[in-house]
Amino acid sequence: MSTETATKSKNDEQQPATASIKQLRAQDAASAMREYQQERLVVLARTERLRALRLSHDSQSSNKQVPTAGKQRNSSKQRNSSKQRNSSEQRSNKPSR
Repeated sequence: MSTETATKSKNDEQQPATASIKQLRAQDAASAMREYQQERLVVLARTERLRALRLSHDSQSSNKQVPTAGKQRNSSKQRNSSKQRNSSEQRSNKPSR
């Protein structure tokens, strides 16, 4: 019976420590959730601000109808075909031996 009393006394000692640990974990979880929600609100506010800036910029540029500077980029197929044409032209321009 001495082992039962020893086990019971250990359990009695561990219960307050376990409760304290659980309370600390619950506080940490609540704190982490608050931080997460605050960060989420910051991100949403930033996203909304940037969206408004983009929309105002788009509306201003569409009102001005600014012509695009420079030529448009070629697609990869167009670039490849132009490279092939240039290489074949260079071969035909070389003098034969």
